[in-house]
Amino acid sequence: MLDAIAYGKAISRIVQASCQIMLNLGYHERMTVSVERTSILEAQSQGKNMNLKNECIVVVGALIGGLVGFVAFKWLLGQGFYGLLLPGGLLGMGAGMLKTPTKIIAVVCGILALAFGLVAEWSAFPFSADESLAYFLMHFYDLKPITLIMIVLGGAIGFYIPFRRGERSSASTVN
Repeated sequence: MLDAIAYGKAISRIVQASCQIMLNLGYHERMTVSVERTSILEAQSQGKNMNLKNECIVVVGALIGGLVGFVAFKWLLGQGFYGLLLPGGLLGMGAGMLKTPTKIIAVVCGILALAFGLVAEWSAFPFSADESLAYFLMHFYDLKPITLIMIVLGGAIGFYIPFRRGERSSASTVN
């Protein structure tokens, strides 16, 4: 039970940090123009606020999908199966629930999917020399090749699904 609470708090911090990063990447520009253009700027500002809200919801969906994938990975491991693609894959599926026109979300989801895959592997099989996450991240290249392949494939799925959804929404708005 304490693990679930700790994971919930960690996800909350990640969501806040992700939204702050998106704000810092330039989703809100300074609007210093003449008075005649204020109504246009207000409309654009509302559109940007909607995009930011939509993108935050996409990130939250991605994190929920990643958490479900992490729990599913641990459950499958208890059943004798090794599904390391699940954290990254379900993260991508969670992010793909809503369309977003920006490609930054796909990159963020790909990075998060890699992180979820690495943390899932570390939580199941930490190195015997040192069980800390820092040691694991500094020596991840010592993992078996199939493990690295599965982590990278999970990251690729985590990137591709939101990327493809964003690509389709951009094409539909152009037509």
